[in-house]
Amino acid sequence: MVVLPERHASLSPREREVMAFVVSGMLNKQVGGELGISEITLKARRGQSDAKDESRVARGTGEYGGET
Repeated sequence: MVVLPERHASLSPREREVMAFVVSGMLNKQVGGELGISEITLKARRGQSDAKDESRVARGTGEYGGET
């Protein structure tokens, strides 16, 4: 099972920055405004993070959504 610190380490610095705002409860539009990027670009960054999780699950090296 992959633990949270390993997942966090797999993110790029920008992806970590985006996720820090998101987990604080900010909306995509608000995060985009804070970072000076469009909401579309922000969604792409979040999608990259999600894709990393999904690829680990597909390879059987991670846990996603509480399921292996």
